[in-house]
Parts: sequence; structure tokens; C-alpha cells
Amino acid sequence: PTSTTMHVLGGESEPVGLPARWQPPIRMAAPKDRPMGPNLRLSGDRARYRLLQQTRAMVFYAHSPARRSRQILVDLLVVAWVYVAVRAGQAVHEATLRLAAPGRALEQAGRDVSDNLHSAAEKLGELPFVGSDVRGPLDDAANSTQQLISAGQDLQTSVGRLAVLLGVLVAAIPILLVLLAWLPARLRFARRAGAAQRFVDDGADLDLFALRAMANQPMHVLAKVSDDPVGAWRRGDPAVVRALAVLELRSVGLRPPP
Repeated sequence: PTSTTMHVLGGESEPVGLPARWQPPIRMAAPKDRPMGPNLRLSGDRARYRLLQQTRAMVFYAHSPARRSRQILVDLLVVAWVYVAVRAGQAVHEATLRLAAPGRALEQAGRDVSDNLHSAAEKLGELPFVGSDVRGPLDDAANSTQQLISAGQDLQTSVGRLAVLLGVLVAAIPILLVLLAWLPARLRFARRAGAAQRFVDDGADLDLFALRAMANQPMHVLAKVSDDPVGAWRRGDPAVVRALAVLELRSVGLRPPP
């Protein structure tokens, strides 16, 4: 092998016994995990993180006292409705279970007859000469009562299943109906108010809310603000812009900034 490193001694260079292609070993640093943000390593974590951010941005109640009071009242009515529906379902469940009383009576009667026949068979079986002959039919009769016991148990099982089904239906149907009418409106308000609140918190000017007011508010409401709200908005009239923004903010339940 050839050498690339020379040792100089007495004006003459001599090769050192190192291979020509020798290089010092390179230490590779262990790779470090790059930060990927909170809970963003898996798609499921991304979805949960996005949902958490949206939930934090929601505003569930209006800033104005009157509208907030109405929202709280409606929420309390929904909670009361759900409570009443659950109690009604429990009442129906308990009432239906009373139909299992004949099944319990049938089962108990079968057990009583079976016990009496077995007891009589044991006593008669102690008689000399004829005891074994008499005991056999009594034992068979006692064993035949098992069908009576099974019939009573089957009746109780069927009634129990019916009670659960009726109780769930009586409670679930009213709850679903009120949730379908109440929950979408509450979530829609929370999303709209939360989105608007982010702009207000970020110190954005009121032009955006004024523009949305001209697009969303009824014409007779806009006429009360100005005869020419679009022209005033284009000129940047601060009084008109603020009045329009206040309309939009109040429509989503937010208090206008000072």
C-alpha cells in the first residue's frame, strides 16, 4: 500500500506505515428528535389538537346581559328536559318490569312443587318393600316441574329485555329531538362568536366587521346608521364604521371594543 503521510528524518522523507486511504474515524452524533409541535406526530393527534384549538377559540355565551340570560335560560331548560326524559325512561322501565311478576310466581310455584315432590319421595322411599317403587314416579314428577321453572325464567328474561328497550326509547327520543334543535344553534353561535373574538382580541380594526355588517344586516337597519353606509365606509368615516361594526359584533353576541 502507498502512503500519504511522510516522516522527515535527516533531510530524507520516509513513508510511515499508514495506508494511503486511512482517515480518522468520524463520530456520528445521534439524531435528535425535531420538535413537531404539540400532539402532531400522528394524524389522530393532529385532529385532536385542532379540535382543542377550536374549542378554546369558542365563545359559548354572549357578552350582552340580555342575550346571555336568554342563552342560560334555554340551556337550563334543555338540561331540565333531559332530566325529565331520563326519569320518564326509568319510570317506564320500572313499570314494565312489573309485568314479570307472573313469571316470578310461575318459577316459584315450580320450585315449590318440585321441593314438595322430592320431600315426599324421600319419605316414601323409607317404607320397606315398596319404598323404591313409590319413590321413582314421585322423583320423575318432581323433575318434570323443571319445564315450569324454565317457562317462568324465560318470561322474566323477555320482560326484562322489553323493559330496557322501552325505557331507552322513551328517554332517548325526546333527548335526541331537543339536541337536534338546540345543539347545532349553540355550536354555530360559539364558532361565529369565537372567530369574531379572535379578531377583536388581536386588535384588528373595525373595517372587517363594518364590511360584514353591510353584507349581513338588513337594509332598514343599515339605513338607520347612514344614508350611504358604503360610501361612508369607503371614505373611512370613523363614526359610521364603528356603528356598522357594533351592529355586526352585537349580532354575534360580542361587546364592541372601547
